[in-house]
Amino acid sequence: MPDLFISYSSRDREQIRPIVTALQAAGIDVWWDQMIIEGADWSHEIEKALDASRQAVAFISRNVMHSEAWHVLAEIARAHRSQKLVPIKIGEFTMTLAIEGYVLGRQMVFAADFDTFRTGVGFTRICRLFATEAPAGGQGVSRASLDWPTEDTRPSELALALALAVAESAPLSTVTDFAQDLERRLNALIEPDPSKAAKPQFGLFLQSRTRQLELVRAVRYRERHRRLDVELECVRFDDPTHGAQLLAQVWNELDGIRPTVVEWLDHLTHTANADARQRIALMIGILARADFASVFDELIYRWIRDDHPATRDVADMALSVAVFGDSLQSTAREIVRDFARSSNAIQLRAAVELACGYTGSRIKGLALETLKAVGQSKHSNFAALIDIMGKAIEFMVAASLTTDDASLFDWVQLIDDLSEWVSAPDQKTPQRLPMYLFLRLLALLPLRAPPDVAGLLSLDAIVNYHGRNGQRASVSVLQTTARVFESALRDAGEEGFSPRAVATDILRSWMDEEPEETGDVVDPLLEFSREVYRACKTPRDCDRLVFALRRNYRREQIADLTVKPTMDIVARGQA
Repeated sequence: MPDLFISYSSRDREQIRPIVTALQAAGIDVWWDQMIIEGADWSHEIEKALDASRQAVAFISRNVMHSEAWHVLAEIARAHRSQKLVPIKIGEFTMTLAIEGYVLGRQMVFAADFDTFRTGVGFTRICRLFATEAPAGGQGVSRASLDWPTEDTRPSELALALALAVAESAPLSTVTDFAQDLERRLNALIEPDPSKAAKPQFGLFLQSRTRQLELVRAVRYRERHRRLDVELECVRFDDPTHGAQLLAQVWNELDGIRPTVVEWLDHLTHTANADARQRIALMIGILARADFASVFDELIYRWIRDDHPATRDVADMALSVAVFGDSLQSTAREIVRDFARSSNAIQLRAAVELACGYTGSRIKGLALETLKAVGQSKHSNFAALIDIMGKAIEFMVAASLTTDDASLFDWVQLIDDLSEWVSAPDQKTPQRLPMYLFLRLLALLPLRAPPDVAGLLSLDAIVNYHGRNGQRASVSVLQTTARVFESALRDAGEEGFSPRAVATDILRSWMDEEPEETGDVVDPLLEFSREVYRACKTPRDCDRLVFALRRNYRREQIADLTVKPTMDIVARGQA
């Protein structure tokens, strides 16, 4: 049984190699993927080593944030569930919410770079971990009291600390704005009449921002904004567990200010930008792991039912973070089931949004199960019911437009689930409902996502999809989607809903998008059309598709599209 399993991005392999050598020289039995024998089952060997190891160190660098590093997220999740995870962050950057959801609440090692880790206190700490057999971090959020705040703590200090707790790693300007809003609310709680409020001492006006941050144990760092490509001054606690512990202590122990904090959080979910809302959702989700019932009742449940889309978005993200571990997944599944059984339009909408959104991406099978249940709803007006379902899906697509972080979402899996439902309809839901929802979702997708919006699903994302385990999974998803799309092109439908007309409009909208010089990059529309062509049942169906594509593609491109499957299509047409 190895002492230590090492998880890392393959892009960092050469930086990891000397660390492995140093750990082995310190007498630690290390396993990393370079020990896999050529020809062995890679995934099986990694799972076997991770399950057998005493601890698992995850080196979280900027390279782990890339889409091809999903295997690192899978390893982190597995280590988290087995209570073996020791996170090591290399460099200053904002982690994805999925990774932070697993590592927050654990003692994290920080290092400027790999060499600094190998020669610094972080390396010594890892070595001591095995010398003393000390546990690697705690489970969830500790409920033990901190030694701060005290009775002498000023509202300005507590407000700054709580603002940092709910928006850690956000720009300093954002944290400052949040703190000023909460400080105003806390002062009003102490003295409701502004005319009678004690004036602050002049020295407090002269207290520098640096001194304020020191008082709450915060540090500044510079971070490049992924979308704007500018450097921002960000802030976090010097101890990665402090924010979650402080928020838990305020929630559980300081009953007098909890209503004020709830009111403040309500306001933030309505007014904060998308990046800040993600930070808030992350911390509320972490808090919910420790005190699910009260956090769900007082925050998440109300936010799920809110008319404001940003607030519902926060609720879904928070719930998805709460269920990162296995313990609360059955609870969340039952909550969504209850909503789906309701005849209330708001609860039906909430069921679809949660199941098709961030929460559903965490719980296997929830999306398809919920869509079927809502399709069987007792809601008296079926037209209103399908409109509820369609608008809920539109809401989730709109939410993905505002985020740079795709780590919580698996939109392609939703496409695949809907494709499966269309291909194998059940007897209890209206026959055309799965196709209606499938086409409604596909109609919202652009041909290509803007390069600065990682969370937006597109046809290109389906064509180039990589599964969450790091293996390329686009072939099956692409083929399934193409088969359903082809069946829509053959279905004239009935009054009020024609799958053929909707599918044709979708195809035209993709062709109307500005053409792009792709070079060696796969053209998503041509690749998708190739799979649709291969799914065609008769030569006439093939001719209809080719005719639609002629205005966008040269003769030789269309010939390449049709040459391989032609004999198979003819054979099927003659059968």
